[in-house]
Amino acid sequence: MSAAKRFKRDFTPLETLPNELFLEIFSYISGVDTVHAFSGLNNRFQCLISDYCRTFNFESISKAKFDYIIRQHDIHQWRSLHLSDNDKTPGQVVYFFRLFSFVEKYTQLKTLSISNVTCNSSLLFLPKLKSFTHLVKLSIGSKLPLESLQHTIEHHCTHEHDLIWPKTLKQLKVFITQPGDNSIVRTSLKDLSELISLTIYDGAWENPPPDGRIWEDLIVTSMPLLNKFEFCFKFWRDFSVTSDKNRIISTFSTPFYLQDKSWFVQCDTYHQQFSIAILYSLPFAFQHFDIVTHSFEDSISTVNTNNSLKKSYENVKQLTIDIPCENLNETIISKNIIDLNLKFAGMSGKWIFSFTRIYQLTLGNQINISPEEFTRLLKYSPYLKSLVASYYTLQLITNQWNDKIICELLSRKIRSLKISSDNCLDEYMKKLPLESLQHTIEHHCTHEHDLTWPKALKQLKVFITQPGDNSIVRTSLKDLSELNSLTIYDGTWENPPPDGRIWEDLIVSSMPLLNKFEFCFKFWRDFSITSDKNRIISTFSTPFYLQDKSWFVQCDTYHQQFSIAILYSLPFAFQHFDIVTHSFEDSISTVNTNNLFKKSYENVKQLTIDIPCENLNETIISKNIIDLNLKFAGMSGKWIFSFTRIYQLTLGNQINISSEDFTRLLKYSPYLKSLVASYYTLQLITNQWNDKIICELLSRKIRSLKISSDNCLDEYMKVHELLPITRVFHKGCYHLNVSVYSRNIVAGLILRSMGHLRSLKVRLKEHTNDMKVTKEWLIKQNTKFEKLDCFITIDGNEYSFWFGRLR
Repeated sequence: MSAAKRFKRDFTPLETLPNELFLEIFSYISGVDTVHAFSGLNNRFQCLISDYCRTFNFESISKAKFDYIIRQHDIHQWRSLHLSDNDKTPGQVVYFFRLFSFVEKYTQLKTLSISNVTCNSSLLFLPKLKSFTHLVKLSIGSKLPLESLQHTIEHHCTHEHDLIWPKTLKQLKVFITQPGDNSIVRTSLKDLSELISLTIYDGAWENPPPDGRIWEDLIVTSMPLLNKFEFCFKFWRDFSVTSDKNRIISTFSTPFYLQDKSWFVQCDTYHQQFSIAILYSLPFAFQHFDIVTHSFEDSISTVNTNNSLKKSYENVKQLTIDIPCENLNETIISKNIIDLNLKFAGMSGKWIFSFTRIYQLTLGNQINISPEEFTRLLKYSPYLKSLVASYYTLQLITNQWNDKIICELLSRKIRSLKISSDNCLDEYMKKLPLESLQHTIEHHCTHEHDLTWPKALKQLKVFITQPGDNSIVRTSLKDLSELNSLTIYDGTWENPPPDGRIWEDLIVSSMPLLNKFEFCFKFWRDFSITSDKNRIISTFSTPFYLQDKSWFVQCDTYHQQFSIAILYSLPFAFQHFDIVTHSFEDSISTVNTNNLFKKSYENVKQLTIDIPCENLNETIISKNIIDLNLKFAGMSGKWIFSFTRIYQLTLGNQINISSEDFTRLLKYSPYLKSLVASYYTLQLITNQWNDKIICELLSRKIRSLKISSDNCLDEYMKVHELLPITRVFHKGCYHLNVSVYSRNIVAGLILRSMGHLRSLKVRLKEHTNDMKVTKEWLIKQNTKFEKLDCFITIDGNEYSFWFGRLR
């Protein structure tokens, strides 16, 4: 046998695999990694990632990788974008919006998330927000002027007074779901003289017919700058004089609408005497459209020619067929429709088979479709994955489950199935109300009146950061009789000791359905009678807590007279935990046995050691801890070496740890990548940079280094102080955060010696308008910096560098 035959192996070339398999692979990795891994291979993969990759999260990405993604992928295809100005990607927001100064390139975004926003970056992108007309979700991680953001109301407007908007508002979008809110919203617009874009969706059918004259008068007198008016008004039509569609259309056919503004409308109605109707602007501005007409030939529009607005319904992605429609407007039949809801009793229009891109199909209880037609519908829907239907409807379309072809098609295609209500079923089958959602407060509760929650609220989570808010929150709970889950984290130490009797009385009288009560109360303890930990625990040890509810607590305190203390529920419900006790043997708990809550601290991911602790609760030592903050002055407990999964280590200025212990800590932390410490602490743990083993371990492990302040010392480092840092960390450090005396240290030492940096955040003590760090200045210092690929942002005396290539 020849060598070639002997070593011949069967293999499957990658390109022979079907597209569906690659799409399945793509679903397990991010859009950024998908584009980075599969771009530039061939035209097939380029088309696949162009069609599939729509979500891009650029948090913690290198500038070189960011630039590559931008070059390889068409930004017009993006639907979700996350940018961040964190320490690893400083200046990314400014860089992006300068790179793409023309908003037309990304107005199609549906989700935009920007975190760690600075004042400089906010000034660059906030004015562009009004152009993001397709946004469904906007998240900005900073305290920015409310006036610059889009406002959206999707729930019932119940107000003692009129709605009040910021007077400088430029863009407003309102969704109305309750009768009567239309007039409330209309009244609220009278002071918005700077408004340029107004979008209103009124989905409450019980409205009077809209009147264009009222809107014309309001716009002329109160919103003179308005150049975009998009709307959809649903109403009840009874063929009376007041609701005649010709009369309604005439009020939107004045020279103001047709000539001055070029705003066009259409009215769709059904031929029955008492029926629903819709009046909407063209092009239709919303994603969801209802067909309420038997034939679009009966519709009336202010558009003169059929070709005037060929893309009138291009925004529509969800289509609901409320009644049988024989003649559908052909512009509605587009590849954008991915969600089709069939409510009508019969189907005579064959256009139904034209929606070949639908992903979800909803079948109403009154639908009447033959097995042949439903089979054809399934075959003509290659992307269909989701089905919503009642059990009765499923029985009907499958012929009591006897139609093998339909059952086989459903089995092969459907990945998501929801059995909807038959209307006659119990109320719990209906859509969950808003009140069942979780509410979270993370900021200071400043209110003229008490906090007011929806009375039907089921779940509430509150984070308190300001003294005094505990009592405000507690008062706000009195009307929540349907609440079944309450979570409270009070992180303000300046609180009186918690009293379980007060909470017991409140729960019994106001929240009788509460079955989950999770909390963490921090407070100041001075060993007075009122703050004695035994007395505090006793108020949470009544039969109500231990027998009726099986709610258990623990109190950790320090042995000094004036010290901090924590009372918390078990199991501990939050990600961040503070150790404030010298020994957990001194803690008092209402749990009788040690084995009752073996996973008491399973949720904890960030652990802060505030004081020396010799005896740690062994259940805290878990693989979930990834962020460890050591603040204490000494360390005698060897449990510290048990945290083998930590990614970030923060060392306080008062820490006292031997070289042997720190070496062991580094060796027992294989995932450690990030270090936060002051220069003084680094000197201490490295024995003035002379401990070669520790220095070598730090050089090999640390990818992110932040030099924190010494508080009492000058935080700005000189050259001789920075030299050992660059010597130790120059090989592997990607992210550096430091304060130095002058810009010469940046150019002459940091950039020249730290050749692997991906980001640099540096604060300068010597900083004036004549002493700024710019690309031009760097090149003057060294011509090698001409090849430096970086983006620099300035915030006062702080400079942020985001590098593509340093060398």
